[in-house]
This record gives sequence, structure tokens and C-alpha cells, in this order.
Amino acid sequence: MSKRNKVLVGGGVAVLIVGLVVVSASAKRDRGVEVRFEKVGRRDLVAAVTASGKVQPKKKVDVSADITGRIVKLSVREGDYVHKGDFLLQIDPTVYQANLQRAQAGVASAEAAAVQARANRDQAARALKRTKELREQNANLISQEQLEQAQTAFDVADALANSAEHQVDQARAALQEARDQLSKTRLVAPMPAASRGSPSRRGRQPSRARSRAKPGCCSRSPTSRSSR
Repeated sequence: MSKRNKVLVGGGVAVLIVGLVVVSASAKRDRGVEVRFEKVGRRDLVAAVTASGKVQPKKKVDVSADITGRIVKLSVREGDYVHKGDFLLQIDPTVYQANLQRAQAGVASAEAAAVQARANRDQAARALKRTKELREQNANLISQEQLEQAQTAFDVADALANSAEHQVDQARAALQEARDQLSKTRLVAPMPAASRGSPSRRGRQPSRARSRAKPGCCSRSPTSRSSR
């Protein structure tokens, strides 16, 4: 092929390439933007958001034992769901049962002492009444000193009777406290919740309990660490 023919072929190829580029660019400009049509209506707009965080319950209650002692029974593990009134754990009640028996004996003793003190007061009152009557009938039969002694005996007996009544009140208060302490050895769930925390093990002293409710429910329950 001569040099002239080569130049003609090369020029033709170049013109063809330029033509193809021009046609392609023109086609792209004429294509336009794609759109989608839909019927108009009311609907919710949904937006997806990705973020880090933690779920918080509506209610959270920390539950702790009000008394000290060794845990002898534990019925809840972390993650368990309990209902209101469900048994959680038992603290050794031996000491508190003994305290209750001691308090009951104290009430019985105080009530017996109060009965005796009231009887002594009644006797002193009768003696004072007889002394006054004899004094009124004949001043020579009862001296003023004897009358004063009878009055003093009655005053003392009355004071002792009142003191005995107060002792009964104190003994009954101690009995109520002992009953309350014994009742605290048994912990139950105060409301529905999911247990969360590190439950105390059997044989250990009860620690502070934490209870958290699941979102949308209430929470509170213990097991030296429990929740719901």
C-alpha cells in the first residue's frame, strides 16, 4: 500500500471514531432523567437511623435486704422473670426466730408483772380506805402517821402499777419488732420484673439487689441482686 493510501485510511478511521463519540454524547443528552409516578395519598414517612445506645426500663428499683444473715435458699437467677409475690431468697432465720421467742417471753413476763402490780395497788387502796374510815370514826384508833403511811403505800403501789403497764407496752413493741425482723428474712418480688445483677450465692451475706423492668413493664424484685 502506498503512503498516500495509508494516510487516507488513517484519516477515515479518525473521522469514524470522532463521529461515534459525537453520536454517543448526543444520545446521552437526549435520554433525560427517569421519574416514577404514584397516586397521591396519606402515609407515614419512615426514616432508618443507625446509632449506638442502651435500652432503659420505664421503672428500675434497687432492692436490698434490711437485715444481715446467711442466705440459705436462692430461687432466682440473673435474667429470670418473676411475678409479684414470687419467692426470691431466704436468709437464715434461726437468730430472728430466737429473738421472736425471747420477745414473746418478755411480753408474758411483763403482763404477769403488770397483773401483780395492779393487785398490789388494789390492796393498798383498800388498806388506805379502811384507815381513813377508822380515822373518821375515832381519831384515837388511827394516828396521823399511820394514815400518812397508808397513803404513801398506795401512791407507791399506784406508781409501780403504771410502770408495769409501760413495761408491757415496751415488751409488745419489742415483740412487733422481732416479728418484723423475722419477716424480712424471706424476700419476695414486689412487682413483675426481669432479674438483673449478680445474685448472691447460697451461704453468702445478702448484698444490695438491683431490679430492672423490661421496657414497657414495671420493675422490682430482689435476690441480693434481682429485678423484674
